[in-house]
Formats: sequence, structure tokens, C-alpha cells
Amino acid sequence: MKLDLKNLYYIIFSVLFFCSTAGLQAETLYWVGGSGSWSDVSHWSGSSGGIGGEGLPDLKDDVIINDNSFSKDGSIHFSGTIFVKSFSYFFGGS
Repeated sequence: MKLDLKNLYYIIFSVLFFCSTAGLQAETLYWVGGSGSWSDVSHWSGSSGGIGGEGLPDLKDDVIINDNSFSKDGSIHFSGTIFVKSFSYFFGGS
């Protein structure tokens, strides 16, 4: 098989496109594990009350803080600016 310049450009473009869009999947992340630092990945789960370690939320992610986030009163500490797609909190619901 002969690899001409046109095919080479097509392959390079396809690889670059795939690599640039692979990490753009939006997620819904839930705060878990009680009080802590926003930047501590162990407090972020893919499910309410689930196990942390899912990843830090960013501009493309929805963030939810709910009854399963804290066992009692709690706080989330952060510094600087935080960007997320949406931020929701639900407490005392059924």
C-alpha cells in the first residue's frame, strides 16, 4: 500500500481530532465523604453516596451536593475560581 501525502494528512487529522475530543465527555459529579477540599479527588464520585476518586469537576461537568455528601454539618474548602457547567444542591428531599 502506497501512503501518499493526502492519506498521511487524513491519518494525522483523524488522530488529532480523536485525541482532542476524547476528554470532552461531560460528567455529573457528586461530592462525597464529608468536609474537605474541592481539589481533593477523593471527594468526587460518579454517583450519589458512591466512592470518590472519579476526577475533579471542570467547565464541562455538572456538580451535585446532596444529603449523601455529608453525614452531619460539613463544609467544602476552595481557593481561587471554580468553573463548572452547573452546580446543584439538594438537602432534606425524599
